Amino acid sequence: MKLKFTLTQKIKVIIGLAVFFLLLLATNKIDNNHFEIVKRSLTTIYKDRLVAQDYIYKLSKNLQLKMLDLAIKDKVNYDLNDSINYWTNEYAETRLTSQETRSFESFRLNLGQLLRLEQDFNQSPSVAGKQEIYQQYSLLNRELDELSEIQLKEGKRQMKISKRSISTSDLISDLEIGALILIALMINALIFIKPSR
Repeated sequence: MKLKFTLTQKIKVIIGLAVFFLLLLATNKIDNNHFEIVKRSLTTIYKDRLVAQDYIYKLSKNLQLKMLDLAIKDKVNYDLNDSINYWTNEYAETRLTSQETRSFESFRLNLGQLLRLEQDFNQSPSVAGKQEIYQQYSLLNRELDELSEIQLKEGKRQMKISKRSISTSDLISDLEIGALILIALMINALIFIKPSR
């Protein structure tokens, strides 16, 4: 049995298929955008949060070692300064939030102050000088704790962005499946409905 379509029917079918094609193309582009957002979030969580957290840990560990050396040996351990400078520079290369930038700049300024206090102590050791260095270590560790908290907050924010993007993508996918079922039912109806004579 041959199906014969009038020109008007052919145009309607072509328009319907074109709309369906454009709808699928648009939802595909939206899905790709959501996947890009998730990919960026995951990269940020790893590179700018987890790795940065490791840098903070290493800085904190080096400062603790310097403090122990000062307490036990009563002298400044300058050997750790290269390591501290290295990890500070590595941290600076990560993507920083505005709050993180302010905290990190404060950390850098206070780190410079620590180095000056250590030089002063090395030239003329005193109990008061030692106390100032301990206070500076304490201040630097508080700032590292603050930077560590920022990593957690920003990591949670990135996870929320990813979850929201995935939820939107899931909704669009459900709508696509619904549209495909509707179209399948329409095609089924066209096949099984007998044309009027």
